[in-house]
This record gives sequence, structure tokens and C-alpha cells, in this order.
Amino acid sequence: EAEGTADFPGLTVALTVRNQLDTPVFHQNNALSQVVFGPLPRTGLFACRIPRLPLQPGKYRISYSIRTQANTREPIDEIDAAAEVSVAAGDFFGGGRLPPAREGLFLVDAAWELRG
Repeated sequence: EAEGTADFPGLTVALTVRNQLDTPVFHQNNALSQVVFGPLPRTGLFACRIPRLPLQPGKYRISYSIRTQANTREPIDEIDAAAEVSVAAGDFFGGGRLPPAREGLFLVDAAWELRG
């Protein structure tokens, strides 16, 4: 909710996800997706939909920031570790197994074959 009306050209809303060791897992912002926000309403929210995020089971922290094009160093709003997400184990590959977490953060689909 805004206190007044303001136009912020070049507004960038960003999410950074980190694992338990504070290692960045990924970063996403509207500029990467080539989305430009128009004039901001008095009340509203920014929504980022990620259709598939194949992470290993564990806890991840989400930070966010909102910056203007005119001032990329000082955020309008920012919270480090604003939320924590727990990812539960699932049958990602369909065979009832997951690789050990020490082998990587992401679960990646692949098609294997033997050619002779």
C-alpha cells in the first residue's frame, strides 16, 4: 500500500533464493523476463509465478528487493530472508529415488539411451 501516488519508471522487483549455507541458488527479476511495470496502483502486490522449481528437499530462504532505474544501489524496499520455504521429498523422477543432496541443488530431467 502506497502513501501517495508515484511513478517509478524502470522499477525492478527481484527475488533471491539461498540454501541453508547462504549460497545463492537463483535470482529472478522482472527485467530478466522483460516485464516493465506501468504506473503503480495505490494498493496491490507484485506476483512472480515459477511454474516448476525442481529443488532438492531442504529449507531455502527468499529475499526480495525493489529498486528504481534511477537508483539501483539504494532499494525502495528490501528484506533479507523475508520468507523460508521447506521443500519436501517427492517422486520427481517417477522411480521413487532422489540423488543425494550433496550431488547438487537441482533435480534435472534427462533422457538416456545407448547408441551403437
